[in-house]
Amino acid sequence: MFKASKTIYPGGGLRFRNEAEFNEFFEGKRATCCGLSDSAATAEILAYDPIKVDLSCDSKLTGDCAFYYDPENGWARCACCQDAEHWAQYFEVENGLPFGDWQATTEERKAEWEAEAERIRQASERWAKSPEGQTWLESKNLQCVERLKAKARDQGWTQEKLYAEAEAYGLIPKEEPGMACVDV
Repeated sequence: MFKASKTIYPGGGLRFRNEAEFNEFFEGKRATCCGLSDSAATAEILAYDPIKVDLSCDSKLTGDCAFYYDPENGWARCACCQDAEHWAQYFEVENGLPFGDWQATTEERKAEWEAEAERIRQASERWAKSPEGQTWLESKNLQCVERLKAKARDQGWTQEKLYAEAEAYGLIPKEEPGMACVDV
């Protein structure tokens, strides 16, 4: 059956860079992405993945499309679907490969991810309050304001539209009810 060797990932899947590499292993076989409807993490995938809007896919895994295939169960998943599965299980994904503690449960990986996110948030907050952080943020805000003003001029925005966009980007404080915008 096999004509070459391949790393088997936890769960039994093999990763292929493209259709040609797949054909080295399974000559004449065609694969179609089965999507994620059988995933244990379906709710998390739909809630947190910024791209997925449903669990079906049906992508034809041809050409230069990277994908995963499980020869024992016969399922195939495109890289987008498999990455979504790994992210929902709180694995880091780099170049299509999942990294993390395979012995830990999803809940344990999630707790570690949340703790690391909190450490990063606190460090970022400290930096943003530092003189260096304040200088950097001020320069970036000025650059953003200049780009926004140029866009407003190019597109003929009203002053109200410009204020609304500046508020949306957090460049000016949100207007409180009863307060008027004042040009300085």
